[in-house]
Amino acid sequence: MLRVMNRWLACLVPWMAMTVAWAAGFEPATVQFAYQPAATSDAFKRGDEAFVTTKLARTWGWNISARGSELEIAAEGRLFRVAAVQHQGQNLINLSESARFLGTTADWEGNVFRALARIRSISLTEQGLEVDSTVRVKAKAFRVTGPDRLVFDFAGAKLDTPEAPTLPTWWRVRQFSVDTARIVIEHPAVVAATNKDFDPSRSFRITIPDLVRQDPGTITQAIAPASTTPPEVVLSSPKITQNTDSGTILSVPTTARLAIPPAVRYLSPTEVQVSIPKAEFAKDASNQFGGSPWIKELTLSGDGTNAIIAIELNRPMAFTVTNQANQFQVRFFRPGGSASLMGKVIVIDPGHGGRDPGARYGTVNEKGLVLPIGLALAKLLEQEGASVIMTRTVDTYPSLGDRGKLANDSDADLFLSLHINSLNVENGRSGTITFHHKQEPVGRLLAECIQDEIAKVSGIPDLGAWSDQRIYQSGFKVLRDSKMPGVLIEFGFINHKHDRAVMTSKDFTDKMAKAVLRGIQVFFGEQH
Repeated sequence: MLRVMNRWLACLVPWMAMTVAWAAGFEPATVQFAYQPAATSDAFKRGDEAFVTTKLARTWGWNISARGSELEIAAEGRLFRVAAVQHQGQNLINLSESARFLGTTADWEGNVFRALARIRSISLTEQGLEVDSTVRVKAKAFRVTGPDRLVFDFAGAKLDTPEAPTLPTWWRVRQFSVDTARIVIEHPAVVAATNKDFDPSRSFRITIPDLVRQDPGTITQAIAPASTTPPEVVLSSPKITQNTDSGTILSVPTTARLAIPPAVRYLSPTEVQVSIPKAEFAKDASNQFGGSPWIKELTLSGDGTNAIIAIELNRPMAFTVTNQANQFQVRFFRPGGSASLMGKVIVIDPGHGGRDPGARYGTVNEKGLVLPIGLALAKLLEQEGASVIMTRTVDTYPSLGDRGKLANDSDADLFLSLHINSLNVENGRSGTITFHHKQEPVGRLLAECIQDEIAKVSGIPDLGAWSDQRIYQSGFKVLRDSKMPGVLIEFGFINHKHDRAVMTSKDFTDKMAKAVLRGIQVFFGEQH
């Protein structure tokens, strides 16, 4: 079983983490920050204080840098520092202290710590309903009947006070649940309102119909309900139109060509969600898809704007989407579909070179570390029957554009760019990372497979597989330009003493070449 599945499913030997945490005075805990889902891993309790790993905090959008014995954190429009706490070889953030800097609540409920936004003010102005909170919350508006009410929910928030004296008397403000503040407007005019989700924000200004401002007892005219926009496309029942030894095709008939292809994303390695904009399923649409050895179950639903298909697979698979005139298709397949590297064309790109040394520390430089790894990997791949093209085999400098063009012109199956990382602060960060381009699914799977194997043997902390959008909005040029699945591997940080010592050890080149080879073999289904 691939360890990549374990990372995505958060099942990495929890009993070991718990044992070490207890021994160090840390107890495993559950934390919730604002509207983010509660985290049951990477979170600890020590005394009355909550701590989280930097990995977890980054999923909340926090930007974290080491500054000596402190961590500098940019989050929610604020910049602050907290002491770095070492635990299990990584830095922990004191979430209790961070909550005070951010102005959130900080409460324990049993073994659950919640740092929620404080709703500081709610007012009705000429511009609309204005709500201000200390950190971002997630808001939505929806209408209910019996009697007619318009409800605004603010997830991840607590009210500073349940009183809102400036609001009309037919408006009610209350704490709906432990982490959701609610405003309810009971008024006949809300039949003209529509459901809406808002982007997360610290402040909202929401337009309110004029009639809702008027005392409901003074309204005598009939109020027209909100018109509903009919869907642009109606979908019929999904059907399996092809089953093979390596995959399957799910076809969904449509009454018109979709303006844009469906959005498809992983919920887990074996769960995929397809969202079709401005569409709905026909009333007689069924989730009985006809059977496939690869698909376990389909669930059809909708949110009023999008039609949604939830697909449960029997194993992790990659996918592609084809948008046609009267249907769209989702093809699920095992990458490569073969248990052999025979016939594969793989481009290896040792980063930098020539006039560009890359990252440096003293006499050690990036271009000199990655070239031997690339040459060793090429030899191993060739022994396995693959065709290998290297962007450089000596100390020369191909341009960034030439590297991707070479891979494209060669119709390569994979593109692998090899690098060494660096940070402004010496000894500020340690770890290996494998980047994939944006959220391209096959590249993402390749990155997970390779990173998983590197982490097993490198002796350097595992920082995981990352999207290159975490560094640049448009991603890395070499990955952006290459048309095949590609990754950019950062084997460690050259200006971290531990990483540098490992990367300059005599067996590092051989271990990394073999690890990348195993990752490629796992990706193509040759090893498990």
